[in-house]
Amino acid sequence: MRGYFRTFFLIVFYVALCKEILKAKDFASYEVTDGDTIVFIRGKGNRERIRLEGIDAPEMKQPCLTEGKACGELSKSYLKSLTSSDLYCEISGRDKYKRGLGTCFSKGINLNKVMVKQGYAVAYVYYTKIYEEDEREAKRSKKGLWKYGFKNPSQFRKEKKNTVQS
Repeated sequence: MRGYFRTFFLIVFYVALCKEILKAKDFASYEVTDGDTIVFIRGKGNRERIRLEGIDAPEMKQPCLTEGKACGELSKSYLKSLTSSDLYCEISGRDKYKRGLGTCFSKGINLNKVMVKQGYAVAYVYYTKIYEEDEREAKRSKKGLWKYGFKNPSQFRKEKKNTVQS
């Protein structure tokens, strides 16, 4: 009987460690929709949205605070420049919108980390502090969007929501 429990728990432990992995080569195409979202496309109407876990990028229409730059567009462009046909994402769960939450890689690079470290996204510390030091470094060095200044994306969304409701 003890052997059955041991086997059962080993199977449960193994399944818990396994993550769903989506690879660009297994799909017809993929699209970078903003600085923290990638969509894998199988065919018409068959799309898998992946939210880069642990980071938050400016909204597409979010402006930078100086020089009239569109921070959301700059963030998206930077993420797009990092992706290639060997793109894959390790999915760890789902968010309330049923998007996959994942860490994505291309050319062996952790895209989530690079987006924060190079200043094109912020660490989403509400959920995890894993990229917090990368954000501090980017901010201190004025990398990426930090050189233009921008509102934290969650603050921007909150203000936009309050303006719409008023």
